[in-house]
Amino acid sequence: MNTPLGHVHLVDDNHDMLHYLSDMLKLNGYSVDTYTSPKSFLRESLDISPAVIVLDMHMPGFTGLELQQQLEQIGRNTPIIFMSGESDKNQIISAFTSGAIAFLLKPFAREKLLEAINKGIVLDKQRAKNRLGLTRLQRNFNTLTLREQELLFLMIDGYS
Repeated sequence: MNTPLGHVHLVDDNHDMLHYLSDMLKLNGYSVDTYTSPKSFLRESLDISPAVIVLDMHMPGFTGLELQQQLEQIGRNTPIIFMSGESDKNQIISAFTSGAIAFLLKPFAREKLLEAINKGIVLDKQRAKNRLGLTRLQRNFNTLTLREQELLFLMIDGYS
């Protein structure tokens, strides 16, 4: 069995869209989970890496922007790709200023979606690598005595 290229969380209230995109992404080498609402995504999804979230902008009761804000509040930094049949420029700007990596207007070309997903997977891999490096740095720093930590800060400030 081939290793997936990455994981895609699909969030859309349109069952036909979920089915089509899920099948297409699986055929292109991704593992996929589907959710029919932002609330079910928050309740059921796992924080997998590398991954992206492909998120519909307009859903009953809870918009894509609201989900994006919730994810930011809980510290979940999975890259988000928005898709929408109709959105105004303020919604698109808000999505990008809150960290979305792409915004696709329906109907969109399959290639555009795959390009955005690949960009998100690469970004998520890099973020995971950075987190691992930071964890190692913190662990090494914590092994230093207080005096060694003081000396390290002096060296960082330019003292020999």
